[in-house]
Amino acid sequence: MAFASLTPRSGPDPVADINLVPLIDVLLVLLVVLLVSAPLVTSAVRVDLPRLAAAPPTPPERLTLKVQRDGALQWQGQDADRTALRAHLVQAAARTPAPLLAIEADAEVPYRVLAEVMSDAGQAGLSRLAFVGLPATATAAAPPVAHRPVSPPTTRAP
Repeated sequence: MAFASLTPRSGPDPVADINLVPLIDVLLVLLVVLLVSAPLVTSAVRVDLPRLAAAPPTPPERLTLKVQRDGALQWQGQDADRTALRAHLVQAAARTPAPLLAIEADAEVPYRVLAEVMSDAGQAGLSRLAFVGLPATATAAAPPVAHRPVSPPTTRAP
């Protein structure tokens, strides 16, 4: 059994350098693999697509539904209640091609009201819904919304 001695050894010091030769060998192999596989990835397959003589499709009819802050509904600019809205939605769903229902909702409308309107549209058979927003310049004229003041972050001294 060998034990450590308290007297210093007089021999060669251990080598503390990293042997870079195996690392360079691995990197060169990876470089060769990448150089061989790069042309395989960039090769394209030619596909001859058929030419269409038909005119481009016409955009679908757009129906507007406005939901106001108090939950009031307007179908195509006319006031409507929920039962009249359901009847309008069923009539719209029967059209071919299916129209696009553009929902213009006020920013303060509760989610519940929008969820009910979307549910009514889905039950009527309308599957194409869109939400319409106002341009940024139109919102600048809107009255400011009162926000709760935010306190500045506190920093802790070390």
